[in-house]
Amino acid sequence: MERVNCFFIGLPKSGSTWLYKNLIEQKNIFIPKCKEVNYFNHNYHHSVDWYHSFFKDQCNEKIVMEVCHDYIFDGNVAKRIHKYNEQAKIIIFLREPLDWIVSGYLYSKRNGMYNKSVVDFYNDRVEKWKLKYHELIIPYQEIFGEENVKIYYFDDISSKPEKLIDDIFSFLSLDKSEIIIKGIHEKVNSAASPRIPLINKWVTRSSKKIKKLGGYKLIAAIKFTPIVQKILYKPLPLNERLSAIDELKKSHASLEISEMLLEGEKITEMGIYDKWY
Repeated sequence: MERVNCFFIGLPKSGSTWLYKNLIEQKNIFIPKCKEVNYFNHNYHHSVDWYHSFFKDQCNEKIVMEVCHDYIFDGNVAKRIHKYNEQAKIIIFLREPLDWIVSGYLYSKRNGMYNKSVVDFYNDRVEKWKLKYHELIIPYQEIFGEENVKIYYFDDISSKPEKLIDDIFSFLSLDKSEIIIKGIHEKVNSAASPRIPLINKWVTRSSKKIKKLGGYKLIAAIKFTPIVQKILYKPLPLNERLSAIDELKKSHASLEISEMLLEGEKITEMGIYDKWY
């Protein structure tokens, strides 16, 4: 089989499901049904043949892609991917930090894993080094070359999705006339609240245990189906998200994060700070 030659590495909660659902529809891109194989971080003890078993249904597609939103947080992954395929293309989606934190906060709430305020969540649960976007990206640019690492922004999914897909096709050297735009404007993984918090908490913990036992394909086939999601969650009122963002903006978090990003721009000018501040 053709080796995997494109990797989405993160961030989580920044459009990976939207990207997965739209790219899996494209004729010349193969992505396995199991969205997150996690081979180069959690499952590196397995053989390459085990990894390739997730891609066995590929059929001469030009791009063979893995979507794993946690790779960016593991310092070993860049070198491991490069050892596996030196010619790999890397795609990164970034999200405005305050919005990213609120998304993680609401996700934890909906799964019954946290019930305090969003500021408490920032203080208690957010690992601040994960907000230093520049430092997360630099290793990939150094190892693969800046021309093989593409940075996109979560905001573009809602504001200009066609241009986003078009640019990804250019980056991957694919024929843009073959772009399938079905579902490109559909919202995925929208913020939601649990119907029964205790059940959501149990489901979340159980799915993590099943993944540790190697049940990635089972989770992909069941947990994220529309009917299961409808049973577990109900739509979140927009004002709850806006209220959480406003609360975080008024806290010490806003200044701390802007200073982190500004410091990053002094190390390497990626334009990330100017995108939001």
